[in-house]
Amino acid sequence: MKRNSANELDRLYALIPKMKECKGYCQDSCTVIPATIMEKTRIEKAAGKELRLVPHPLWSMRCSMLTGDGRCSQHAIRPLICRAYGAVDTPMLICNHGCEPERWLTLSEFEEISDAVQRLGGEMVVQAPEYKHVARPPNDDPAAGIRSFLDS
Repeated sequence: MKRNSANELDRLYALIPKMKECKGYCQDSCTVIPATIMEKTRIEKAAGKELRLVPHPLWSMRCSMLTGDGRCSQHAIRPLICRAYGAVDTPMLICNHGCEPERWLTLSEFEEISDAVQRLGGEMVVQAPEYKHVARPPNDDPAAGIRSFLDS
């Protein structure tokens, strides 16, 4: 991945509001991982292992980047969907544990950021229990994959 692409990705990530106080219980939501090819490649290179879902005794599947204590081992470079969890004002992304962002991101704002991330990062690869590893090519509406996930 080119350095300027990584910098641009980080610039887009910075548009997601920070959480006021995270309780660290969100690992129970780490069961679907939509990420662009760039995001997935970046994480796998840093971690030295594949970004995928793995069996877990409490949840049917969970992200392979979670540590034994349920924290993200790649938190600094986690994909957009992980950053957006708890920060977007839509039922699918509101934190189940009461954590709140410094300000709520509207769904429209999130879709704009998602569009830009997908234009930069390429096709969307979705890791989910129902369809383990499906590549979704970008189209005229790059956020369509995220929207279909949020609408489900």
